[in-house]
Amino acid sequence: MLGKHGLHKLGLALLFLLAAGSLAACRGEDEVITHTVTFETFGGSDVNAQDIQNGRRITRPADPTKEDGSEFVGWYKDSQFSSLWNFDIDIVTEPVTLYAQWRRIEPFPTEIAMTPTPFSSTVTWLQSGVTPGTSFEVTLTAGIPQVDVFGRTLYTYPDEGVVVAGSHQISDDLTITWSPDSPVQGGVYKIAILTDGADEVTAVDLAFRGEGTAENPFLVFTSIDLAGMLEHDAIGAGQYYVLQNDLNREAAYASIQGKTFHGTFDGQNHTITVTGNAGLFFALGETAVVENLIVDGNVQTGTTPLIGGIAHENRGVIRDTVSWITITSSAGQVGNPDTKLEGGVGGLVGINHADGRIENCRFRSSGSSVGVLKANIGAGGIASINYGTISRCENRGALGAFNAVESGRSLQRYSYMGGIAGFNYGLIEQSNTTSVGKLLAQRYWNVSPPDGTENNRVIGGIAGYNGAEGIIRESFFNGIRVHGDQYVGGIAGINAGLITHSYVGARYYGALAGRSYVGGRSDVGGIAGALQGEGRVEYSYAAINVFALESTPYANASEAYN
Repeated sequence: MLGKHGLHKLGLALLFLLAAGSLAACRGEDEVITHTVTFETFGGSDVNAQDIQNGRRITRPADPTKEDGSEFVGWYKDSQFSSLWNFDIDIVTEPVTLYAQWRRIEPFPTEIAMTPTPFSSTVTWLQSGVTPGTSFEVTLTAGIPQVDVFGRTLYTYPDEGVVVAGSHQISDDLTITWSPDSPVQGGVYKIAILTDGADEVTAVDLAFRGEGTAENPFLVFTSIDLAGMLEHDAIGAGQYYVLQNDLNREAAYASIQGKTFHGTFDGQNHTITVTGNAGLFFALGETAVVENLIVDGNVQTGTTPLIGGIAHENRGVIRDTVSWITITSSAGQVGNPDTKLEGGVGGLVGINHADGRIENCRFRSSGSSVGVLKANIGAGGIASINYGTISRCENRGALGAFNAVESGRSLQRYSYMGGIAGFNYGLIEQSNTTSVGKLLAQRYWNVSPPDGTENNRVIGGIAGYNGAEGIIRESFFNGIRVHGDQYVGGIAGINAGLITHSYVGARYYGALAGRSYVGGRSDVGGIAGALQGEGRVEYSYAAINVFALESTPYANASEAYN
Protein backbone atom coordinates (compact mmCIF):
# COMPACT_ATOMS: atom_id res chain seq x y z
CA MET A 1 0.00 0.00 0.00
CA LEU A 2 1.11 3.56 -0.76
CA GLY A 3 1.59 5.89 2.12
CA LYS A 4 0.93 9.58 2.24
CA HIS A 5 4.30 10.43 0.72
CA GLY A 6 3.88 7.76 -1.94
CA LEU A 7 0.56 9.17 -3.05
CA HIS A 8 2.13 12.61 -3.22
CA LYS A 9 4.97 11.33 -5.41
CA LEU A 10 2.49 9.51 -7.67
CA GLY A 11 0.45 12.68 -8.10
CA LEU A 12 3.55 14.65 -9.05
CA ALA A 13 4.48 11.98 -11.57
CA LEU A 14 1.02 12.07 -13.17
CA LEU A 15 1.15 15.86 -13.38
CA PHE A 16 4.56 15.61 -15.05
CA LEU A 17 3.28 13.10 -17.58
CA LEU A 18 0.22 15.24 -18.37
CA ALA A 19 2.40 18.31 -18.84
CA ALA A 20 4.79 16.37 -21.06
CA GLY A 21 1.88 15.04 -23.12
CA SER A 22 0.48 18.54 -23.45
CA LEU A 23 3.83 19.86 -24.64
CA ALA A 24 4.13 17.00 -27.12
CA ALA A 25 0.66 17.77 -28.44
CA CYS A 26 1.60 21.41 -28.87
CA ARG A 27 4.75 20.43 -30.72
CA GLY A 28 2.59 18.16 -32.98
CA GLU A 29 0.30 21.04 -33.85
CA ASP A 30 3.26 23.24 -34.76
CA GLU A 31 5.08 20.58 -36.80
CA VAL A 32 6.09 21.88 -40.28
CA ILE A 33 5.20 19.53 -43.14
CA THR A 34 7.57 19.63 -46.10
CA HIS A 35 7.64 17.86 -49.44
CA THR A 36 10.63 17.09 -51.62
CA VAL A 37 10.61 18.47 -55.16
CA THR A 38 12.94 16.78 -57.64
CA PHE A 39 13.82 17.79 -61.19
CA GLU A 40 14.25 15.32 -64.08
CA THR A 41 16.40 16.94 -66.78
CA PHE A 42 16.67 14.02 -69.24
CA GLY A 43 20.40 14.39 -69.79
CA GLY A 44 20.61 18.08 -69.02
CA SER A 45 22.65 19.71 -66.27
CA ASP A 46 21.70 18.75 -62.72
CA VAL A 47 19.13 20.77 -60.79
CA ASN A 48 19.15 20.42 -57.00
CA ALA A 49 16.07 19.10 -55.21
CA GLN A 50 14.11 21.45 -52.97
CA ASP A 51 12.25 20.85 -49.69
CA ILE A 52 9.11 22.96 -49.87
CA GLN A 53 6.62 23.59 -47.07
CA ASN A 54 3.12 22.29 -47.67
CA GLY A 55 1.02 24.88 -49.51
CA ARG A 56 4.02 26.95 -50.64
CA ARG A 57 5.32 27.63 -54.16
CA ILE A 58 8.49 26.19 -55.67
CA THR A 59 11.43 28.53 -56.15
CA ARG A 60 12.13 28.63 -59.88
CA PRO A 61 15.59 27.11 -60.46
CA ALA A 62 18.04 28.31 -63.07
CA ASP A 63 17.31 26.80 -66.48
CA PRO A 64 19.32 23.63 -67.15
CA THR A 65 21.49 23.30 -70.24
CA LYS A 66 22.42 20.50 -72.63
CA GLU A 67 25.76 19.98 -74.33
CA ASP A 68 24.11 19.17 -77.66
CA GLY A 69 22.73 22.72 -77.83
CA SER A 70 19.09 21.80 -77.24
CA GLU A 71 16.94 24.68 -76.03
CA PHE A 72 15.17 24.33 -72.67
CA VAL A 73 11.40 24.84 -73.09
CA GLY A 74 10.07 24.58 -69.52
CA TRP A 75 9.17 22.42 -66.53
CA TYR A 76 6.16 20.12 -66.84
CA LYS A 77 4.06 18.23 -64.28
CA ASP A 78 4.22 14.99 -66.25
CA SER A 79 6.65 13.17 -68.51
CA GLN A 80 4.22 13.47 -71.43
CA PHE A 81 4.57 17.29 -71.24
CA SER A 82 0.82 17.90 -71.21
CA SER A 83 0.70 20.39 -68.31
CA LEU A 84 3.23 23.17 -67.68
CA TRP A 85 4.09 23.99 -64.05
CA ASN A 86 3.27 27.62 -63.19
CA PHE A 87 5.79 28.83 -60.61
CA ASP A 88 3.68 31.92 -59.86
CA ILE A 89 0.47 30.01 -59.07
CA ASP A 90 0.97 26.28 -58.47
CA ILE A 91 1.58 25.13 -54.87
CA VAL A 92 3.06 21.94 -53.40
CA THR A 93 0.79 19.57 -51.46
CA GLU A 94 2.73 16.32 -51.96
CA PRO A 95 6.13 15.15 -53.25
CA VAL A 96 6.62 16.42 -56.80
CA THR A 97 8.84 15.59 -59.77
CA LEU A 98 9.09 18.18 -62.54
CA TYR A 99 10.18 17.17 -66.04
CA ALA A 100 12.31 19.29 -68.36
CA GLN A 101 11.21 19.57 -71.97
CA TRP A 102 13.83 20.29 -74.60
CA ARG A 103 13.71 21.52 -78.16
CA ARG A 104 16.53 20.69 -80.51
CA ILE A 105 17.34 23.67 -82.71
CA GLU A 106 19.19 22.57 -85.83
CA PRO A 107 21.42 24.71 -88.08
CA PHE A 108 18.78 24.42 -90.81
CA PRO A 109 15.09 25.53 -90.76
CA THR A 110 12.72 23.42 -88.62
CA GLU A 111 9.11 23.85 -87.44
CA ILE A 112 8.24 25.94 -90.49
CA ALA A 113 4.75 27.43 -90.03
CA MET A 114 2.50 30.39 -90.68
CA THR A 115 1.98 32.77 -87.77
CA PRO A 116 -1.42 32.06 -86.15
CA THR A 117 -2.67 35.65 -86.25
CA PRO A 118 -5.67 36.36 -88.53
CA PHE A 119 -4.90 36.75 -92.25
CA SER A 120 -1.16 36.56 -91.69
CA SER A 121 1.20 35.88 -94.59
CA THR A 122 4.25 35.77 -92.31
CA VAL A 123 6.33 32.58 -92.06
CA THR A 124 8.28 31.49 -88.97
CA TRP A 125 10.82 28.76 -88.32
CA LEU A 126 13.57 27.78 -85.87
CA GLN A 127 17.24 27.75 -86.82
CA SER A 128 20.49 27.93 -84.88
CA GLY A 129 23.72 29.53 -85.98
CA VAL A 130 22.13 32.45 -87.79
CA THR A 131 23.23 36.05 -87.35
CA PRO A 132 21.73 39.36 -88.47
CA GLY A 133 23.87 39.11 -91.60
CA THR A 134 22.55 35.69 -92.62
CA SER A 135 20.75 35.66 -95.97
CA PHE A 136 17.80 33.50 -96.94
CA GLU A 137 16.33 32.59 -100.30
CA VAL A 138 12.61 31.78 -100.09
CA THR A 139 10.84 30.03 -102.96
CA LEU A 140 7.05 29.62 -103.17
CA THR A 141 5.16 27.06 -105.26
CA ALA A 142 1.38 27.41 -105.49
CA GLY A 143 -0.56 24.24 -104.72
CA ILE A 144 -3.08 22.77 -107.15
CA PRO A 145 -6.20 21.66 -105.21
CA GLN A 146 -7.78 18.28 -105.83
CA VAL A 147 -10.74 16.73 -103.99
CA ASP A 148 -10.35 13.05 -103.10
CA VAL A 149 -13.08 10.41 -102.83
CA PHE A 150 -13.67 11.36 -99.17
CA GLY A 151 -14.32 15.00 -100.05
CA ARG A 152 -11.00 16.20 -98.67
CA THR A 153 -9.04 18.90 -100.49
CA LEU A 154 -5.46 17.84 -101.18
CA TYR A 155 -2.74 19.83 -102.92
CA THR A 156 -0.09 18.85 -105.45
CA TYR A 157 2.88 21.03 -106.32
CA PRO A 158 4.77 21.61 -109.59
CA ASP A 159 8.54 21.21 -109.58
CA GLU A 160 9.41 24.85 -110.18
CA GLY A 161 8.76 27.61 -107.66
CA VAL A 162 9.21 31.37 -107.67
CA VAL A 163 11.76 33.20 -105.54
CA VAL A 164 9.96 35.82 -103.44
CA ALA A 165 11.77 38.79 -101.94
CA GLY A 166 11.21 39.44 -98.27
CA SER A 167 12.69 40.59 -94.99
CA HIS A 168 13.47 38.58 -91.86
CA GLN A 169 13.98 39.09 -88.14
CA ILE A 170 15.87 36.89 -85.67
CA SER A 171 14.60 36.73 -82.08
CA ASP A 172 16.52 35.75 -78.95
CA ASP A 173 14.93 32.28 -78.93
CA LEU A 174 16.26 31.69 -82.48
CA THR A 175 12.87 32.07 -84.13
CA ILE A 176 13.16 33.44 -87.66
CA THR A 177 10.24 35.55 -88.90
CA TRP A 178 10.04 36.16 -92.65
CA SER A 179 7.61 38.53 -94.37
CA PRO A 180 7.24 39.00 -98.15
CA ASP A 181 8.02 42.47 -99.46
CA SER A 182 4.82 42.48 -101.56
CA PRO A 183 1.54 40.63 -100.95
CA VAL A 184 1.47 37.02 -102.04
CA GLN A 185 -1.60 35.79 -103.90
CA GLY A 186 -3.76 34.03 -101.34
CA GLY A 187 -3.58 30.26 -101.54
CA VAL A 188 -1.82 27.13 -100.30
CA TYR A 189 1.90 26.87 -101.04
CA LYS A 190 5.03 24.77 -100.76
CA ILE A 191 7.79 26.91 -99.29
CA ALA A 192 11.50 26.23 -99.79
CA ILE A 193 14.09 27.97 -97.57
CA LEU A 194 17.77 28.08 -98.52
CA THR A 195 20.16 29.47 -95.90
CA ASP A 196 23.81 30.41 -96.30
CA GLY A 197 25.81 27.25 -95.77
CA ALA A 198 22.80 24.97 -95.26
CA ASP A 199 20.74 22.66 -97.41
CA GLU A 200 17.36 23.73 -98.76
CA VAL A 201 14.41 22.77 -96.53
CA THR A 202 10.79 22.61 -97.72
CA ALA A 203 7.36 22.55 -96.09
CA VAL A 204 3.99 22.04 -97.78
CA ASP A 205 0.41 23.20 -97.31
CA LEU A 206 1.21 26.62 -95.88
CA ALA A 207 -1.71 29.02 -96.33
CA PHE A 208 -1.06 32.59 -97.40
CA ARG A 209 -4.11 34.74 -96.64
CA GLY A 210 -4.06 37.40 -99.37
CA GLU A 211 -4.41 41.17 -99.03
CA GLY A 212 -8.17 41.81 -99.09
CA THR A 213 -8.67 43.02 -102.66
CA ALA A 214 -11.11 41.59 -105.18
CA GLU A 215 -8.16 40.14 -107.11
CA ASN A 216 -6.35 38.87 -104.00
CA PRO A 217 -8.98 38.49 -101.25
CA PHE A 218 -8.33 37.59 -97.65
CA LEU A 219 -8.67 33.81 -97.37
CA VAL A 220 -10.44 32.52 -94.26
CA PHE A 221 -8.78 29.17 -93.48
CA THR A 222 -9.21 28.86 -89.72
CA SER A 223 -11.52 29.78 -86.87
CA ILE A 224 -8.87 32.32 -85.85
CA ASP A 225 -9.24 34.01 -89.24
CA LEU A 226 -13.03 33.94 -88.88
CA ALA A 227 -12.94 35.47 -85.40
CA GLY A 228 -10.56 38.15 -86.64
CA MET A 229 -13.09 39.10 -89.30
CA LEU A 230 -16.21 38.97 -87.12
CA GLU A 231 -14.79 40.68 -84.03
CA HIS A 232 -12.96 43.50 -85.81
CA ASP A 233 -14.24 46.93 -84.78
CA ALA A 234 -14.79 48.18 -88.34
CA ILE A 235 -14.14 46.23 -91.52
CA GLY A 236 -14.06 48.75 -94.34
CA ALA A 237 -15.83 48.79 -97.66
CA GLY A 238 -13.87 47.26 -100.51
CA GLN A 239 -12.34 44.43 -98.47
CA TYR A 240 -12.99 40.93 -99.74
CA TYR A 241 -12.99 37.67 -97.79
CA VAL A 242 -13.36 34.13 -99.12
CA LEU A 243 -14.07 31.10 -96.91
CA GLN A 244 -11.80 28.12 -97.61
CA ASN A 245 -13.09 25.44 -95.21
CA ASP A 246 -16.07 24.36 -93.15
CA LEU A 247 -15.56 25.99 -89.74
CA ASN A 248 -17.06 26.05 -86.25
CA ARG A 249 -17.92 29.28 -84.47
CA GLU A 250 -18.67 29.59 -80.74
CA ALA A 251 -20.55 32.88 -80.84
CA ALA A 252 -20.68 35.24 -77.87
CA TYR A 253 -22.97 38.25 -78.21
CA ALA A 254 -20.61 40.44 -76.18
CA SER A 255 -17.73 39.80 -78.60
CA ILE A 256 -19.62 41.04 -81.69
CA GLN A 257 -22.10 43.56 -80.28
CA GLY A 258 -21.86 46.89 -82.09
CA LYS A 259 -19.42 45.64 -84.74
CA THR A 260 -20.41 46.21 -88.38
CA PHE A 261 -19.07 44.35 -91.40
CA HIS A 262 -18.81 46.51 -94.55
CA GLY A 263 -16.94 44.12 -96.84
CA THR A 264 -17.75 41.19 -99.12
CA PHE A 265 -17.76 37.65 -97.74
CA ASP A 266 -18.00 34.71 -100.16
CA GLY A 267 -18.64 31.41 -98.39
CA GLN A 268 -17.98 29.30 -101.52
CA ASN A 269 -20.82 27.05 -100.27
CA HIS A 270 -18.86 26.04 -97.18
CA THR A 271 -20.65 25.60 -93.85
CA ILE A 272 -20.11 27.57 -90.65
CA THR A 273 -21.60 25.81 -87.62
CA VAL A 274 -22.64 28.40 -85.03
CA THR A 275 -23.26 27.72 -81.35
CA GLY A 276 -23.57 30.01 -78.33
CA ASN A 277 -25.94 32.93 -77.78
CA ALA A 278 -25.53 34.95 -80.98
CA GLY A 279 -25.54 34.75 -84.76
CA LEU A 280 -22.54 34.96 -87.06
CA PHE A 281 -22.27 38.72 -87.70
CA PHE A 282 -23.71 41.46 -85.52
CA ALA A 283 -24.45 43.93 -88.33
CA LEU A 284 -23.96 44.12 -92.09
CA GLY A 285 -23.42 47.67 -93.35
CA GLU A 286 -24.82 49.25 -96.52
CA THR A 287 -21.86 48.10 -98.64
CA ALA A 288 -21.72 44.60 -97.17
CA VAL A 289 -22.32 41.48 -99.28
CA VAL A 290 -22.61 37.95 -97.86
CA GLU A 291 -23.07 35.22 -100.45
CA ASN A 292 -22.74 31.49 -101.14
CA LEU A 293 -22.73 30.56 -97.46
CA ILE A 294 -24.35 27.79 -95.40
CA VAL A 295 -24.97 28.30 -91.67
CA ASP A 296 -25.80 25.48 -89.30
CA GLY A 297 -25.75 24.95 -85.55
CA ASN A 298 -27.77 25.58 -82.41
CA VAL A 299 -28.16 28.97 -80.72
CA GLN A 300 -30.07 29.55 -77.48
CA THR A 301 -30.70 32.70 -75.46
CA GLY A 302 -33.01 34.30 -72.96
CA THR A 303 -31.73 37.84 -73.42
CA THR A 304 -30.09 38.38 -76.82
CA PRO A 305 -32.39 40.43 -79.09
CA LEU A 306 -33.05 39.87 -82.79
CA ILE A 307 -30.85 36.86 -83.45
CA GLY A 308 -30.26 35.85 -87.05
CA GLY A 309 -28.27 32.90 -88.31
CA ILE A 310 -26.24 35.21 -90.57
CA ALA A 311 -26.60 38.58 -88.83
CA HIS A 312 -28.57 40.35 -86.16
CA GLU A 313 -28.98 43.40 -88.41
CA ASN A 314 -28.73 43.78 -92.19
CA ARG A 315 -28.40 46.93 -94.29
CA GLY A 316 -26.46 45.23 -97.08
CA VAL A 317 -27.05 42.30 -99.42
CA ILE A 318 -27.38 38.64 -98.48
CA ARG A 319 -27.78 36.29 -101.43
CA ASP A 320 -27.55 32.64 -102.44
CA THR A 321 -27.29 31.58 -98.81
CA VAL A 322 -28.82 28.65 -96.89
CA SER A 323 -29.58 28.38 -93.18
CA TRP A 324 -30.09 25.06 -91.36
CA ILE A 325 -29.70 26.66 -87.96
CA THR A 326 -31.84 26.03 -84.88
CA ILE A 327 -32.47 29.10 -82.70
CA THR A 328 -34.43 29.17 -79.45
CA SER A 329 -35.16 32.50 -77.74
CA SER A 330 -37.23 33.37 -74.69
CA ALA A 331 -36.51 37.10 -75.00
CA GLY A 332 -39.43 39.49 -75.52
CA GLN A 333 -43.02 39.01 -74.39
CA VAL A 334 -45.43 36.62 -76.03
CA GLY A 335 -48.24 38.46 -77.80
CA ASN A 336 -46.85 41.96 -77.12
CA PRO A 337 -45.64 43.59 -80.36
CA ASP A 338 -44.14 46.46 -78.37
CA THR A 339 -41.37 44.03 -77.34
CA LYS A 340 -40.50 42.88 -80.86
CA LEU A 341 -37.10 44.60 -80.70
CA GLU A 342 -36.30 42.78 -77.45
CA GLY A 343 -36.87 39.27 -78.81
CA GLY A 344 -37.19 37.79 -82.27
CA VAL A 345 -35.28 35.22 -84.29
CA GLY A 346 -34.69 34.86 -88.02
CA GLY A 347 -33.25 31.98 -89.98
CA LEU A 348 -30.95 34.51 -91.68
CA VAL A 349 -31.33 37.91 -89.98
CA GLY A 350 -32.90 39.45 -86.92
CA ILE A 351 -33.92 42.72 -88.59
CA ASN A 352 -33.64 43.57 -92.28
CA HIS A 353 -33.51 47.36 -92.45
CA ALA A 354 -35.04 49.48 -95.22
CA ASP A 355 -31.89 49.36 -97.38
CA GLY A 356 -31.27 45.66 -96.73
CA ARG A 357 -31.80 43.08 -99.47
CA ILE A 358 -32.07 39.31 -99.03
CA GLU A 359 -32.14 37.45 -102.33
CA ASN A 360 -32.44 33.79 -103.33
CA CYS A 361 -31.96 32.45 -99.81
CA ARG A 362 -33.44 29.46 -98.00
CA PHE A 363 -34.23 28.35 -94.48
CA ARG A 364 -34.37 24.58 -94.32
CA SER A 365 -35.03 21.71 -91.94
CA SER A 366 -33.59 18.21 -92.04
CA GLY A 367 -34.73 16.78 -88.70
CA SER A 368 -36.23 17.52 -85.31
CA SER A 369 -33.09 19.31 -84.14
CA VAL A 370 -32.09 21.05 -87.36
CA GLY A 371 -33.74 24.09 -88.92
CA VAL A 372 -36.20 24.96 -86.12
CA LEU A 373 -36.98 28.50 -84.92
CA LYS A 374 -38.65 29.11 -81.56
CA ALA A 375 -39.30 32.57 -80.13
CA ASN A 376 -41.73 34.24 -77.76
CA ILE A 377 -42.34 36.84 -80.44
CA GLY A 378 -41.30 37.50 -84.01
CA ALA A 379 -39.90 34.28 -85.45
CA GLY A 380 -39.36 34.38 -89.23
CA GLY A 381 -37.85 31.80 -91.55
CA ILE A 382 -35.78 34.51 -93.24
CA ALA A 383 -36.10 37.56 -90.95
CA SER A 384 -37.73 38.36 -87.65
CA ILE A 385 -38.54 41.91 -88.80
CA ASN A 386 -38.40 43.11 -92.41
CA TYR A 387 -38.33 46.77 -93.48
CA GLY A 388 -36.34 46.10 -96.65
CA THR A 389 -36.67 43.64 -99.53
CA ILE A 390 -36.86 39.87 -99.35
CA SER A 391 -36.92 38.39 -102.85
CA ARG A 392 -36.99 34.81 -104.18
CA CYS A 393 -36.56 33.27 -100.72
CA GLU A 394 -37.90 30.00 -99.41
CA ASN A 395 -38.79 28.47 -96.07
CA ARG A 396 -38.62 24.70 -95.68
CA GLY A 397 -38.02 24.77 -91.95
CA ALA A 398 -40.14 24.47 -88.83
CA LEU A 399 -41.29 27.48 -86.82
CA GLY A 400 -42.65 26.95 -83.33
CA ALA A 401 -43.03 23.30 -82.43
CA PHE A 402 -41.34 20.83 -84.74
CA ASN A 403 -44.39 18.57 -85.03
CA ALA A 404 -48.02 18.30 -83.97
CA VAL A 405 -47.24 15.94 -81.10
CA GLU A 406 -44.73 18.39 -79.62
CA SER A 407 -47.04 21.34 -80.22
CA GLY A 408 -50.16 19.70 -78.78
CA ARG A 409 -48.44 18.67 -75.56
CA SER A 410 -46.38 21.77 -74.91
CA LEU A 411 -47.10 24.94 -72.99
CA GLN A 412 -44.48 26.78 -75.07
CA ARG A 413 -46.02 29.91 -76.57
CA TYR A 414 -45.30 31.71 -79.81
CA SER A 415 -46.63 34.87 -81.44
CA TYR A 416 -46.20 37.05 -84.55
CA MET A 417 -44.60 34.20 -86.44
CA GLY A 418 -44.22 33.98 -90.22
CA GLY A 419 -42.72 31.55 -92.69
CA ILE A 420 -40.64 34.35 -94.23
CA ALA A 421 -40.92 37.20 -91.68
CA GLY A 422 -42.46 37.58 -88.25
CA PHE A 423 -43.22 41.26 -88.94
CA ASN A 424 -43.22 42.71 -92.47
CA TYR A 425 -43.12 46.47 -93.10
CA GLY A 426 -41.25 46.20 -96.40
CA LEU A 427 -41.48 44.05 -99.53
CA ILE A 428 -41.66 40.28 -99.69
CA GLU A 429 -41.80 39.06 -103.27
CA GLN A 430 -41.61 35.74 -105.11
CA SER A 431 -41.06 33.92 -101.83
CA ASN A 432 -42.71 30.89 -100.29
CA THR A 433 -43.11 28.37 -97.53
CA THR A 434 -43.13 24.99 -99.21
CA SER A 435 -42.36 21.28 -98.95
CA VAL A 436 -41.90 20.38 -95.26
CA GLY A 437 -42.18 24.02 -94.18
CA LYS A 438 -44.62 24.46 -91.30
CA LEU A 439 -45.72 26.76 -88.50
CA LEU A 440 -47.14 25.15 -85.35
CA ALA A 441 -48.38 26.95 -82.25
CA GLN A 442 -51.51 25.04 -81.27
CA ARG A 443 -52.88 25.01 -77.73
CA TYR A 444 -52.25 22.38 -75.07
CA TRP A 445 -55.17 19.98 -75.49
CA ASN A 446 -57.61 22.92 -75.41
CA VAL A 447 -56.51 23.74 -71.86
CA SER A 448 -55.35 27.27 -71.11
CA PRO A 449 -52.71 27.81 -68.44
CA PRO A 450 -53.29 30.81 -66.13
CA ASP A 451 -51.62 33.30 -68.49
CA GLY A 452 -53.48 31.91 -71.49
CA THR A 453 -52.12 30.34 -74.66
CA GLU A 454 -54.45 32.67 -76.51
CA ASN A 455 -51.18 34.55 -77.02
CA ASN A 456 -50.28 31.87 -79.60
CA ARG A 457 -51.56 34.26 -82.20
CA VAL A 458 -50.76 36.17 -85.37
CA ILE A 459 -49.31 33.27 -87.33
CA GLY A 460 -48.93 33.41 -91.12
CA GLY A 461 -47.47 31.18 -93.82
CA ILE A 462 -45.47 34.13 -95.19
CA ALA A 463 -45.70 36.86 -92.52
CA GLY A 464 -47.13 36.88 -89.04
CA TYR A 465 -48.03 40.57 -89.21
CA ASN A 466 -48.05 42.47 -92.53
CA GLY A 467 -47.94 46.15 -91.56
CA ALA A 468 -49.60 49.08 -93.32
CA GLU A 469 -46.46 49.66 -95.42
CA GLY A 470 -45.95 45.96 -96.01
CA ILE A 471 -46.36 44.36 -99.43
CA ILE A 472 -46.47 40.62 -100.09
CA ARG A 473 -46.64 39.80 -103.78
CA GLU A 474 -46.22 36.80 -106.04
CA SER A 475 -45.67 34.58 -103.02
CA PHE A 476 -47.29 31.37 -101.85
CA PHE A 477 -47.71 28.82 -99.09
CA ASN A 478 -47.95 25.12 -99.88
CA GLY A 479 -46.13 23.67 -96.90
CA ILE A 480 -47.56 21.21 -94.42
CA ARG A 481 -49.64 23.47 -92.16
CA VAL A 482 -50.14 26.78 -90.42
CA HIS A 483 -51.64 26.19 -86.98
CA GLY A 484 -52.07 28.77 -84.24
CA ASP A 485 -54.69 29.97 -81.80
CA GLN A 486 -55.99 33.32 -83.07
CA TYR A 487 -55.33 35.35 -86.22
CA VAL A 488 -54.00 32.54 -88.37
CA GLY A 489 -53.63 32.86 -92.15
CA GLY A 490 -52.06 31.02 -95.06
CA ILE A 491 -50.21 34.19 -96.09
CA ALA A 492 -50.50 36.52 -93.06
CA GLY A 493 -51.90 36.28 -89.55
CA ILE A 494 -52.97 39.92 -89.66
CA ASN A 495 -52.81 41.96 -92.86
CA ALA A 496 -52.77 45.75 -92.58
CA GLY A 497 -50.96 46.19 -95.91
CA LEU A 498 -51.22 44.63 -99.35
CA ILE A 499 -51.26 40.97 -100.37
CA THR A 500 -51.35 40.60 -104.14
CA HIS A 501 -50.89 37.90 -106.77
CA SER A 502 -50.32 35.26 -104.10
CA TYR A 503 -51.90 31.93 -103.25
CA VAL A 504 -52.23 29.18 -100.67
CA GLY A 505 -52.27 25.60 -101.97
CA ALA A 506 -52.59 22.13 -100.49
CA ARG A 507 -49.87 19.51 -100.43
CA TYR A 508 -50.62 15.85 -101.05
CA TYR A 509 -48.86 12.95 -99.35
CA GLY A 510 -49.53 9.84 -101.45
CA ALA A 511 -53.21 8.99 -101.24
CA LEU A 512 -53.77 11.41 -98.31
CA ALA A 513 -55.29 14.54 -99.77
CA GLY A 514 -55.69 17.70 -97.79
CA ARG A 515 -53.17 16.98 -95.09
CA SER A 516 -52.12 20.58 -95.46
CA TYR A 517 -54.32 23.04 -93.63
CA VAL A 518 -54.66 26.43 -92.01
CA GLY A 519 -56.26 26.10 -88.60
CA GLY A 520 -56.82 27.66 -85.19
CA ARG A 521 -59.40 28.61 -82.59
CA SER A 522 -60.69 31.86 -84.08
CA ASP A 523 -60.00 34.45 -86.79
CA VAL A 524 -58.67 31.96 -89.31
CA GLY A 525 -58.46 32.65 -93.04
CA GLY A 526 -57.02 30.92 -96.07
CA ILE A 527 -55.14 34.11 -97.00
CA ALA A 528 -55.19 36.18 -93.79
CA GLY A 529 -56.49 35.60 -90.30
CA ALA A 530 -57.81 39.15 -90.21
CA LEU A 531 -57.64 42.41 -92.15
CA GLN A 532 -56.67 45.51 -90.22
CA GLY A 533 -57.15 49.17 -91.17
CA GLU A 534 -56.70 49.60 -94.93
CA GLY A 535 -55.38 46.09 -95.38
CA ARG A 536 -56.43 44.42 -98.63
CA VAL A 537 -55.99 41.25 -100.65
CA GLU A 538 -55.88 41.37 -104.47
CA TYR A 539 -55.62 38.75 -107.22
CA SER A 540 -54.98 35.96 -104.70
CA TYR A 541 -56.67 32.68 -103.80
CA ALA A 542 -56.61 29.84 -101.28
CA ALA A 543 -57.11 26.17 -102.16
CA ILE A 544 -56.46 24.55 -98.80
CA ASN A 545 -58.44 23.17 -95.87
CA VAL A 546 -59.28 25.94 -93.40
CA PHE A 547 -60.83 25.34 -89.98
CA ALA A 548 -61.61 27.35 -86.86
CA LEU A 549 -62.87 25.75 -83.65
CA GLU A 550 -64.81 28.72 -82.27
CA SER A 551 -65.55 30.95 -85.26
CA THR A 552 -66.28 30.83 -88.97
CA PRO A 553 -63.26 29.93 -91.11
CA TYR A 554 -62.78 32.18 -94.13
CA ALA A 555 -61.33 31.36 -97.53
CA ASN A 556 -59.86 34.86 -97.69
CA ALA A 557 -59.83 36.59 -94.30
CA SER A 558 -62.00 37.25 -91.28
CA GLU A 559 -63.72 40.58 -90.87
CA ALA A 560 -61.59 43.65 -90.58
CA TYR A 561 -60.92 45.11 -87.17
CA ASN A 562 -59.45 48.42 -86.09
